[in-house]
Amino acid sequence: MHTIVFRTTNECNLRCKYCYDNVNHDEKISKNIATDNFANNLDYIVNDTIKLYSDTNYRKFIFHGGEPLLVDSKVLNEFCEILLSKFPVEFSIQTNGTLITKDYIDLFKKFKFKVGISLDGASEEQNGARIYKDGRNSFNTVINKMNLLKKEQIKFGVIMSINKLHINHEQELYDFIALNDINTNIRPVFPSLTGDNSLVMTASEYLTFFKNLFEIWYNDTEKRVKTYQILEFANLVKSVVLDNYKNRCCECSPNCFMNFISLDVNGEIYACNRLYNVNDFYYGNIRGMNIEELESKINHLMELRNRQIREKCSDCQVYTDCYGGCIAEAYSQFGLIGERSGFCEIRKELKEYAKKKVLM
Repeated sequence: MHTIVFRTTNECNLRCKYCYDNVNHDEKISKNIATDNFANNLDYIVNDTIKLYSDTNYRKFIFHGGEPLLVDSKVLNEFCEILLSKFPVEFSIQTNGTLITKDYIDLFKKFKFKVGISLDGASEEQNGARIYKDGRNSFNTVINKMNLLKKEQIKFGVIMSINKLHINHEQELYDFIALNDINTNIRPVFPSLTGDNSLVMTASEYLTFFKNLFEIWYNDTEKRVKTYQILEFANLVKSVVLDNYKNRCCECSPNCFMNFISLDVNGEIYACNRLYNVNDFYYGNIRGMNIEELESKINHLMELRNRQIREKCSDCQVYTDCYGGCIAEAYSQFGLIGERSGFCEIRKELKEYAKKKVLM
């Protein structure tokens, strides 16, 4: 495996309205549970990771969750030290940002973490889905933590889940990205079979939002936001100006199952962190299987997915751009391994739109 997306804990201190996880402990209890589970399994987790990395020279380890910073920094530090004593590893973390302290900043610096922060938009209103259990908005806390990271000269990116709260706020969002000089990844919230879909934009609404934001950027003669600062803009522009350009994001790869794997503290392994606890994407427990058996399961799942997608999408003009899109997005909406992501039609329209804008 090149990249382990490690489910550090199922616990979280936020209760985001569109989230597919549902943990209801208070923060103190969540911290105790998360830290104890990790600490008690630390030696096993190290061995699991060594086993999964046995056939590769490039190793990326992403602390994910739940909220990974619920685990005490001393425990995370011990794990990173042990793992780095075995071989080189690139560490990343995806966090809601609310729990960042000097101890975690020291951890990020020591092990050269790549840091991702989740924040939806430019105001409390736009960030209205990302709330604490008592209903408080997390926006101001996260902004303060982002400023702390900047002060400590730690680079970070921001993932924004675009939903109905962002409609008609494109200029405000653009100004926020420019003012704070941040790199962002914007993506729509997708519907799921079991979650709260009340904030999910329709395809038409997201297309309008994206085009409006792109127009603001395109017409900004000062280019206060560079192309690379909005990942989706960078990929879209490259796809229309560069011959044979391939989007390297996992959601656009036919081989994501081969390059990524989800591992939890108990050794359970799934194809994707977003498909955690979904039986169709469960490989088993790494502590009870060998790598050859795991690779066989991965290949079987990948071949099944790609065969079904080829039957549906091979004649599509953007098939090799997305290969049916993110399987987690498709499955969460339709419950089928061989279904296309709901983003596919959006992707086609956006590429035609970008061609007219960029190549005219």
